[in-house]
Amino acid sequence: MSQDLTPAFSDLFRDAQPEPLCRLDARMQQVKHICETAPPSGKQCASLRYYQSAERARISGDEAECIRRLAAAEKALA
Repeated sequence: MSQDLTPAFSDLFRDAQPEPLCRLDARMQQVKHICETAPPSGKQCASLRYYQSAERARISGDEAECIRRLAAAEKALA
């Protein structure tokens, strides 16, 4: 009585494509661009350090810390 539904499921979603970037990756790219295009100053250096620590947090899997560090990078430029 067991029936494999995997082929039917994959047929339903054949045209569905995953999003290329999640929201966190998109935000990281946005913050990186903001940090790199800021005028050279102490604020830019601080924001780049926060961004780099956000990258490390993302790699380690700590998304909450990554989000906090991205916010700190944006705040450093304000």
